[in-house]
Amino acid sequence: MESLLAVHGVSERGRFAARLVCEELVLNALEHGKARSVSLQVDPDRDPRQLLFEDDGIPFDPTVPASPPDATGTRGRGLVLVQRFAAALAYRRDGGANRLEVQLPD
Repeated sequence: MESLLAVHGVSERGRFAARLVCEELVLNALEHGKARSVSLQVDPDRDPRQLLFEDDGIPFDPTVPASPPDATGTRGRGLVLVQRFAAALAYRRDGGANRLEVQLPD
């Protein structure tokens, strides 16, 4: 995905954000949301900085401000990172699926 984004002019900062956001959202959907499937769509002809995630896991809105990491500092940083590295997030529950649009930074 990183090379696709680079070819379409997404900055190094945007590509780093994409990698981090993708890792965290997929892991969270599988581990915490008990999702059986997670998909990611990128339409480079429309806007390569716009990512669409969809999963069939437990309903969860990642746009709600994240709680601080736990006292040990080993859990709870993923959602905070997603919220800080994404330029914008938009969530909706649609047809039994979590749908999250992520706008990467310029």
